[in-house]
Amino acid sequence: GSLIASRLNTDMAIQGDGFFVLRGGYDGLQDGKFFTRQGQFNIDNEGFLSNYKGLRVQGYTADKDGNLKSTLSDLEIPLTQIVPPKETETVTMGANLQPNG
Repeated sequence: GSLIASRLNTDMAIQGDGFFVLRGGYDGLQDGKFFTRQGQFNIDNEGFLSNYKGLRVQGYTADKDGNLKSTLSDLEIPLTQIVPPKETETVTMGANLQPNG
């Protein structure tokens, strides 16, 4: 289907060939890797990106220097490490108004 905008920043879409890789237990029956194009994800209680069934999204994580690792692993969203926003202290603006405007 066509891509539709979402207001959730954890929703994703794939255009073209490809699938999201998920890992975990599916309906309590089997544990493994699963493939989907459905990209409605959230951050679970442990800080991992997961789907509505609790399967964790897999990806290639990077080390502190930005080098990608070669194996798939659960994608963790470290919310506690995000620096809180800082209040702006000063703003400098310039403007040029038309004299007969």
